[in-house]
Amino acid sequence: MDQGQIAYLSGLLHAVGVLEQLGPQTFRSPAEASLHFTDQVLEACPAFGPHAGAIREAVRAAAEALPAARPSSWLESLLQQVRLPGHPEPAAGRVYPPRPLSEGTVYPVAPEEVGDGREACRNLWQELQAETTRALRGIQDVEAALETLYTLLEKYTAYVPAPDAGARGISLFDYSRVTAALHLCRARAGSEPAVLLVKGDVSGIQSFIYRELRGDATENPAQLLRGRSFFVALLTRTVVRHLQRQFRLPDGCVLYSSGGHFLLLIPNTEAAPQQLDEADRQINQALFEELRGAIQLVQASVPVSIEEVERRPHEALRQLEEALQMAKLRKGWNVLDTLVGQPIEEANQTPKLHRVGQALPYTHYLVEVPGLAANQAPDGVRCALELRGFAVTWLFVEEDRIEAIVGQLGTRRGTVFNIRTPRIPNLPGAMQVGRRFLPAGVYVPMLADDSRPLMFEELAAIESENYPLLGFLRMDVDNLGALFVVGLHAAFGNQPFGLHRTAALSRELDRFFGGQVNALARGHDVYLVYAGGDDLFAVGSWIRVLRFARSIREKLREYCAGNPSVTISAGLSIHKEHFPITVAAETAGEEEDRAKAAGKNRISVFETPVTWERLSVLLDELGEPLLLAVSDETLPDEDRLPRTFLHTLLRYSREVLDEEGRIDLAALARFNHLLHYTFARRGVHARVLETDTQEGESPKMRLARGFLLEGPDRSEWFRTFVIPAAYVLLKTRKQRN
Repeated sequence: MDQGQIAYLSGLLHAVGVLEQLGPQTFRSPAEASLHFTDQVLEACPAFGPHAGAIREAVRAAAEALPAARPSSWLESLLQQVRLPGHPEPAAGRVYPPRPLSEGTVYPVAPEEVGDGREACRNLWQELQAETTRALRGIQDVEAALETLYTLLEKYTAYVPAPDAGARGISLFDYSRVTAALHLCRARAGSEPAVLLVKGDVSGIQSFIYRELRGDATENPAQLLRGRSFFVALLTRTVVRHLQRQFRLPDGCVLYSSGGHFLLLIPNTEAAPQQLDEADRQINQALFEELRGAIQLVQASVPVSIEEVERRPHEALRQLEEALQMAKLRKGWNVLDTLVGQPIEEANQTPKLHRVGQALPYTHYLVEVPGLAANQAPDGVRCALELRGFAVTWLFVEEDRIEAIVGQLGTRRGTVFNIRTPRIPNLPGAMQVGRRFLPAGVYVPMLADDSRPLMFEELAAIESENYPLLGFLRMDVDNLGALFVVGLHAAFGNQPFGLHRTAALSRELDRFFGGQVNALARGHDVYLVYAGGDDLFAVGSWIRVLRFARSIREKLREYCAGNPSVTISAGLSIHKEHFPITVAAETAGEEEDRAKAAGKNRISVFETPVTWERLSVLLDELGEPLLLAVSDETLPDEDRLPRTFLHTLLRYSREVLDEEGRIDLAALARFNHLLHYTFARRGVHARVLETDTQEGESPKMRLARGFLLEGPDRSEWFRTFVIPAAYVLLKTRKQRN
């Protein structure tokens, strides 16, 4: 271990005693508990043994500087506090109950609903100690030990408040990991500014995922698209891991890495800027060899002092963003000389991507092994993905094979990533292997016996046997960049630990899109093609996908405690099961753009953007009763409605609107008598509508009021009628023989 690693380890461990002190009635200095836990770590892990004295002294010095005061509340949710200009003030005040990550996605609650938080902390402390002894036992590689310890602290302290009074909204885990990274930078740089703040953008991801499939690659487009999306997500992770190896950076130095973006803290040594330029060149060369320029890395850096990182990082982040935008204008220049004379056609990645897509539904663990060639992969892996330019291979491994696979690695250095659950696998004898979590949206509906994934035709038939259709859904969080920059600053101003909150907010979103979205997809039998960062692409039965989109919006509202500044927009396109998947993805993207152009916090379906609240009214209060009136043959004749009636109203509703979705008065004048005649044939006359009674009205009366009565929202009625009408017509349509 070098001094930087010792300093980093002291940052990870110095505040862990806060968890122990949150259990008793009286809060004392956490230093003693932190040292006690440090001794446990040193006893269990041989990798740290030769430096035990220096580690213990570094932890003691850092722990004794901590305040001996209980945090003022349980961990506050950052997503409930961020606010954007023009949005109502969020109703802050909710907190996370102290829980381990293994209990799934934790939602903030009112403080009085936490229950016995002290008892929960006592349990967390005991579980952390027990699992630390088991997980670290026998690990002889320092980097593997640091990775595993980092994972243990993430699992047990992610929902525990930080000890500093100025660290509101920051978990003990985020506080410790950023503090540890700053300790490492100080030790290695030696002087201020000690930190090189590095921001990266792996560009081209979306266009690569959704680009048109080749004619010879469409035998299983779902599998290929799944392979593409996961491949590029893994490529981003590979880029960050490559930088970590180049600069010997532990995981705490990665403030965030998701959705193709990352932010790193690197020691600002004299050689660091040149090393960073060379690493940038190497990475882009490797990306070109892999994908012929389809995906490229753009990155920028600014030097910053540790005090600025802790107290006022806003100016440094602004400069960093400006530098990144300038770097985007020069994208690819640093490898231009190496590309001259090389073929520019796309390398055929189809076989590789098919293998990834085929393996993913069965994969529980990814094992990263630097220096391993694919033909050296252990027996029993589902897929071995070699990225030669990065000199690394990723192994796709099933749950029951992980111990045997890792055992075959022998003395090779590696890292096991659990992509399904926050469970640390028991790997006795794995002396050089670290353990990490990598939550990913990977759910794929399977046959009942798990023998294979459902095909698109089978998905389309769920709840829609008579007329199978697929729904293609694109969603992402609105104004995400503004939430990180403007939203956090508006909520916390110039309070300290701003960069810590940036890292913490990113993790809050990752936990939702990497964990909760998987659970929701499983509950609706929806195929997650891509889910990462703040956006997703999903496919399934159009009925299930529509419900899935609504459930994500509701769960996100619950997750951010109803904060009006945190919203999500979606686009849903509906097609037959054999419709080209990349074209369907494009049309779903166009629907999403339509929702955002209409004001965001909306969903667009049937080329009609509506607010989520309006969608609920259209489907639940109108669509479902209409469906019953059309399909229930036991209803009296006067309450039943034929499909032709809805077709007629749908045609009229389209005819009376202009291109901007407003009522064309001349067209309305032409169709008004037809509307009255159409309803009169169903026994509904204008005089019947003059009463104010609407409660318990039949669907027919609801339709008549909307189409025949003047009102301020009449244009909205005509514009949005397509949603309940199409919903009913598609659900009741039958296949032609």
